[in-house]
Amino acid sequence: MNQVFVLLRQVQHDIDELGLSLLAFATGIADEVVAVVLWHDDRLECPVARLRGYCHEAWIMRGEGLFHPDALALGAALSGVVPPHPVFLMHHDSLAMDTGPGVSVILDVPFVSNIVSLESDSDRKTRLVKKEYGGQVDAVYEVSQSLGCFITVSGAFQGSVGKVLAQAPRVVEKVVRVVNSRRCWLRNEQADLSGDVDLAKVERLLAVGRGMQEPEQIALAEETALAMAGAVCCSRPVVDAGRLGKARQVGISGTSVSPKIYLACGLSGSFQHMAGLRGAPFIIAVNKNPRAPIFERADIGVVADGAEFLRELISALNDKSAAVSSKQPS
Repeated sequence: MNQVFVLLRQVQHDIDELGLSLLAFATGIADEVVAVVLWHDDRLECPVARLRGYCHEAWIMRGEGLFHPDALALGAALSGVVPPHPVFLMHHDSLAMDTGPGVSVILDVPFVSNIVSLESDSDRKTRLVKKEYGGQVDAVYEVSQSLGCFITVSGAFQGSVGKVLAQAPRVVEKVVRVVNSRRCWLRNEQADLSGDVDLAKVERLLAVGRGMQEPEQIALAEETALAMAGAVCCSRPVVDAGRLGKARQVGISGTSVSPKIYLACGLSGSFQHMAGLRGAPFIIAVNKNPRAPIFERADIGVVADGAEFLRELISALNDKSAAVSSKQPS
């Protein structure tokens, strides 16, 4: 690609981290990378130094209406400054889901959402892959770079970091007037995610999914997690069923975690859930369905009933604990 625009946004006093990781990837696929930062607070200075090495040019777009813009407002702001048929990358978050389709219409470019893979070839074609049907199907799209495209990128994206640029980016200040004509943002209300365990700090997690959501199965998972000095987490269906609290949910709409060991029982491994895994955890997957998507990501895969597996594991852990205790001096 000749030129790629990466859309980033202000989060509290900084630039969003997932947007920065997407910017780092863009340097490997484009000749020129332009970071477009939606900076809504004039009282704070945008930390341009965070962009050094990962873009050729940084556009700091300022305007109060950029905090919670609608598609018409954001599209109008972008269409006034970008060239015809741009290629835009944006992290697939609530803003992208809300505004992406409308912005692509205003910019007159194709729109592909929530992709997990991107490749460009010498014929100026770009192949985009997104997961469908709970991650069981890969949908492949091809777009012409000359037509441009507005692409939102999933948190489960597996692209590698590109080259680090030696020079600091050229900084361009762009003050825009953003008018949200059809709706007015009032406030954000923080969801109650308080819980007894901070999953982000746990090194050993036992995850349960739809196949392990009965009360007795979750009790078994809690017992196993205690034996392995870990904690229980879950996928969204378990929370929706009221079996565990929101604070235990891992995934795009839950918590991001970075354990050393991730034992997943009765969990299909949809990309929405797997996007919550950071780093490189050692994944052990237990599922009765040998075609479950999670086996593609697992380091060890076990085709078995999750509850039966956990009973065997508890027995083995207890036996080991007893053996260690017997060797301790009295």
